[in-house]
Amino acid sequence: LSPGVYTFYVKAANEDGVWTKDSQTVTIEIEAPFWQKSWFLFLMGILLIGLIYFVVRLRTKRVRNKYNVKVLDLELKALRSQMNPHFIFNSINSIQYYILNKNPKTAYSYLSKFSTLMRLILNNSRVDFITLKEEVEALNIYLDLEKMRLEDELDYSIVVSSELDLSSTLIPSMIVQPYVENAILHGLAPKSSDRNLLIQMNKKNNQVHCVIEDNGIGRVKAKELNANRTRKHDSAGMSVTKGRLELLNRANFNNLSVSIKDLVNSEGEPKGTKIEIYIPFKMKGEND
Repeated sequence: LSPGVYTFYVKAANEDGVWTKDSQTVTIEIEAPFWQKSWFLFLMGILLIGLIYFVVRLRTKRVRNKYNVKVLDLELKALRSQMNPHFIFNSINSIQYYILNKNPKTAYSYLSKFSTLMRLILNNSRVDFITLKEEVEALNIYLDLEKMRLEDELDYSIVVSSELDLSSTLIPSMIVQPYVENAILHGLAPKSSDRNLLIQMNKKNNQVHCVIEDNGIGRVKAKELNANRTRKHDSAGMSVTKGRLELLNRANFNNLSVSIKDLVNSEGEPKGTKIEIYIPFKMKGEND
């Protein structure tokens, strides 16, 4: 029977076929199952509305995240395109004096290195990740050019830990170079001699720990020199790199960080700068 209240009527007859005048009644109540009761239907309605809301919100979030990733990717590509001209401009300035004032043979060697460096920069700027081997190769050529420009008054070394596989370890492109360039232009170039630069790359907590240390004039003195110039130097490479790091952290590298420390001697006088960069990496063959 369907849920509800029923009345059962009963009349009886004897063996002679005589029926009773009045019938007897029995009241029967059939309760509805719980899934048909109003409180259950109310709860199901709330759950259905909540489920629809959750699905719509999840779908909206996925669409928004997909859109944000595309926007970030475009912004990163735009920033890389800004870094290339800046890097090329500084490199051309680095060789200009040498070409005009030195012998043709040395100038040709300089241009040959410069063309190789340009090829590496253009190749690296088209991709999101490069191998440590490609990064170190580009840094070596760049530092060779700077050493020639500084009349060989630059001693540098790049030390990579054996824990890092140069050919398989992938890092975001064009991260280290701007800090190396900044150390030379503002810390070491103002000195007349005794210019030393050390670049170390180690594996630390599943990151590439890159240390750039110079014995330059320090950031305080560099700011003073820049303030005294008629034409202020705008470090576009550093501002672009800072913006790119922020975008990388927003996209998928929330633990990429940079710290800069001023080094001082026992008397408290500046003796250089130390930059530490923690770069998340992945191995070749890993899924993005």
